[in-house]
Amino acid sequence: LRRSEIAFTEGVRAVEKMRFVNVGGKPLQLECETAFLPECLSFRTDPVTVPAGEEGQIVISYDPSASGSRETMKVILKGLGLPPSKATISVRLTR
Repeated sequence: LRRSEIAFTEGVRAVEKMRFVNVGGKPLQLECETAFLPECLSFRTDPVTVPAGEEGQIVISYDPSASGSRETMKVILKGLGLPPSKATISVRLTR
């Protein structure tokens, strides 16, 4: 990942895209830990499966009309083989 933090304006629907490169030797399919994902956030990657050496995008959407908004939220990635502390994107709401 090129960064590990994003910010949305509180109360404003928005989408944030983050580029990443699959530096592994096999195709990568990133997911997020949905048990900890607030309803106000959604997660997907484009493409769903990123071939080795290729670039993809993480797409995180914020919907203020859905529940679960907090000042700081976490998106925990799965599929990297890293502990959650190294595979987490912090999402902040600003005013």
